[in-house]
Amino acid sequence: MILSLKFFLLGLIQGVSEFFPISSSTHLKIAQKLMGIEQNDQLIFMQLICHFGSLIAILIYFRQDIFTLLFRHQKLITIYFFALLPLPFFYVLFKMTKILNLADILPPFGLAMSGIILLSTRKKIVRNSCSITLEKRFRDCFSIGVMQSLALIPGLSRSALTLSTAHHLGWNEKDAVRFSFILSIPTVIGGNLIHSLALFSGSHSSLHLEPIPLLICLLSSMITSLVVIRIAIPLLEKGRYQPFGWYCLLLAVLTFVFFNI
Repeated sequence: MILSLKFFLLGLIQGVSEFFPISSSTHLKIAQKLMGIEQNDQLIFMQLICHFGSLIAILIYFRQDIFTLLFRHQKLITIYFFALLPLPFFYVLFKMTKILNLADILPPFGLAMSGIILLSTRKKIVRNSCSITLEKRFRDCFSIGVMQSLALIPGLSRSALTLSTAHHLGWNEKDAVRFSFILSIPTVIGGNLIHSLALFSGSHSSLHLEPIPLLICLLSSMITSLVVIRIAIPLLEKGRYQPFGWYCLLLAVLTFVFFNI
């Protein structure tokens, strides 16, 4: 019962933090520390379940955009492909350099960097999207993909990096927000698949899962995400990222001083 309650709270935190540029993974880690949940394979799988719950909300909220992309403007899929190209390279690079193993050290620094990047979006020069050439659009998407890949570093917010990059490249906020979150769909699916295969193979093949807490976690994350996304997306489309930047800086200090992560 206590475990189910903790998983419910973790799903709730995931749903609230996923759609703001504040690193939901770091919030889950802080919550885990506060609730005294031991880091183990079940917790890792729970985190994947949390992200899957938010993914369902993204698919539902952007269903019309996704339908249009898949069945009416299939050529535009290539720009998402360009944005995803850097991800495997950076994943292998960070894996080889052991950066991904520093999840207990890097989050405060990643949060601080996210905050600084968000605070850099004060001045805005919006270009007319109709005047942007296809070549520039591909270059922009590749640049956004590179920044998204850097979010593999613990503490760095994926949406903070992608939204801020699009902002500095002159995208209007609505296009930037929709591109960022639709881009997260294959990113989350790929990440969940890789981590799930790692958990269920080799020495992890005997991973024990308790279905009830995991189901509670999924439903909590999904339902909360469905509510929060309707608030977060219109807010982000206004392009006011500075409050989130200050929040990330404050949380970076708190995590460094009090939580030792």
